[in-house]
Amino acid sequence: MFKSADDSATPGWSKAAFTARSDQGFLMSMIYATIRSDYAIKARITTPNPKNNDSIQKFVAEFQKIVNEAKPKA
Repeated sequence: MFKSADDSATPGWSKAAFTARSDQGFLMSMIYATIRSDYAIKARITTPNPKNNDSIQKFVAEFQKIVNEAKPKA
């Protein structure tokens, strides 16, 4: 498991990843987490193909945007 450096483009988010083998195949799993108000939010994305990185990063960017812009319940 390894933690990536904080990114100034995504303040308040922590990132980590790990690699594994399943059924003789390679897997890469990335974890993105943050705290918003009273909630802990975590997304875990797993892929057998690290070349999917562009698609994963686009998904994560949209996920972070939705979470960051969410308004707390009144």
